[in-house]
Amino acid sequence: MFGMALDNEYEIIPARLAIKAMVDGSYKNTAFALAELMDNSIEASADNVELICLEEYRQINSQRRQIINQIIVADDGCGMDKDLLFRALQVGFGSRLEANQQSGMGRFGMGLPLASIGQADRVDVWSWTEAEGSHKNANHQYLSVQEVVSGHTTEFSEPTQKPVPEEILKQIKNLNKTGTIVCWGQLSNPKWTSGEAILRNSEEIIGRMYRVYLQESVTSIDIRLVNVDAKGIITIDRNAVPNDPLYLMKNSSTPEPWRDEPMFQEHRDFFVDFTRSDGKTFPVRVRSSFAKKDARVGDSAGSKSHGVHAKKNVGISIMRKGREIEMLKDHILQDVTERWWGIEIDFP
Repeated sequence: MFGMALDNEYEIIPARLAIKAMVDGSYKNTAFALAELMDNSIEASADNVELICLEEYRQINSQRRQIINQIIVADDGCGMDKDLLFRALQVGFGSRLEANQQSGMGRFGMGLPLASIGQADRVDVWSWTEAEGSHKNANHQYLSVQEVVSGHTTEFSEPTQKPVPEEILKQIKNLNKTGTIVCWGQLSNPKWTSGEAILRNSEEIIGRMYRVYLQESVTSIDIRLVNVDAKGIITIDRNAVPNDPLYLMKNSSTPEPWRDEPMFQEHRDFFVDFTRSDGKTFPVRVRSSFAKKDARVGDSAGSKSHGVHAKKNVGISIMRKGREIEMLKDHILQDVTERWWGIEIDFP
């Protein structure tokens, strides 16, 4: 769509208006937008994903405050070649749009560009494959919302080789011979204004969305959370841990005394066949659980730290390929006992 002439008043989708609508009506908050980038990293077979917030000093009225300046998502996945990167920021382009490739989290070609322009006026992407062999030879592409809105940019230029800025590189621990770095700059719509607040509020959501991938298993992935303040001091550096609404996982984010052992017990675990309108049938897994007696006994169980944690996870968890895409809450009663059960529906 970015190749359309902006002076054509009969365009079905005028680029300037379309991109403004996308900016105004995208994701629930910054955490959900960041998850779209992490989806890409996992689909690229990354072992490590790093979410890095860089702060700067800014004068707000009469106060000098530390404000989020850039948000970076870096991975050591397989990377994108020049041709794929050329199209990666194009709205509607996706590498898994064909029916025979629709068995993962990403399908609709909206994640990277839509998530990015909903949070930042500029997104820069550096990516390198085994052919480039190193981040030193990375291919670079960018998208500027203001350039599209003003009419200055109507189509992408071919990606160029461009080094990753040193202030970004020095914060990344897991640089590999392949990988991708996405940087949001000129932040326009962050839900939270400090890097620490972004990480604090995103950690719970990210831990729940990617709980299957954060487990210690064959498919495990590490998600590192980092904040660097305006003085260049790292104030947060830790890995995300699983946040399991079924409370069947060990070593999760559940508070003591249930951090190391499951707080719930399994109720049911079964598969049902789901038949699509085109006649194709897929197996859908349904799991349910309920709290162990020791977790829910007593009048004050719900007000204890583990009970408060469970209250935040009330709902029916809808999963695609092991990644939570929605937590359904609308039809659940606002009753304290509702926190003591969990249901998960996982489809491919």
